[in-house]
Amino acid sequence: MKESSFLQDKAATVERLQKIPFLRQMQPDFLNGILSVSRIRKYDAGETIIEQGRKDKWFYLLISGRVSITQGDAEIADLDKPGEVFGETALLDTGLKTNGATAIRETICLAMDAGNSQKIEAGEQAVGYTMLYRFLCEVLARRLDKTNEELRLTQHELDMVKASHWNS
Repeated sequence: MKESSFLQDKAATVERLQKIPFLRQMQPDFLNGILSVSRIRKYDAGETIIEQGRKDKWFYLLISGRVSITQGDAEIADLDKPGEVFGETALLDTGLKTNGATAIRETICLAMDAGNSQKIEAGEQAVGYTMLYRFLCEVLARRLDKTNEELRLTQHELDMVKASHWNS
């Protein structure tokens, strides 16, 4: 992994981040605050970004590339759209990570230190974190919908297997 130092007052970076849909709504001052507790990280294909079961305080925003999210040996998500997030539980709890993340191809992320958010000015924190948590809720709701649909399909397949077993 290649990593920048903490970013501060980087107008060009703020401008690029505002092209990501959910960040478009955030004020430049809040984005500068986020950058002050963030680093740009570049990962090679196959490189581990988050190791499952390890303590981690970083929250990631995909800038480019592709990331596989795994739980145990199973892939549970494949992220490739700029602005997709992972490691979001660091915003709520900096404990052990329940999922792993691996770069599928060269990947660039904005890594935000969730444990260092007190560096962002209080006024900007309130507005920015309200938007960030709203976005996080939207991400989690979409993931829950997807999980519910997969569960529904799995239940249907199980019912079909049971029916064919009882009919044989």
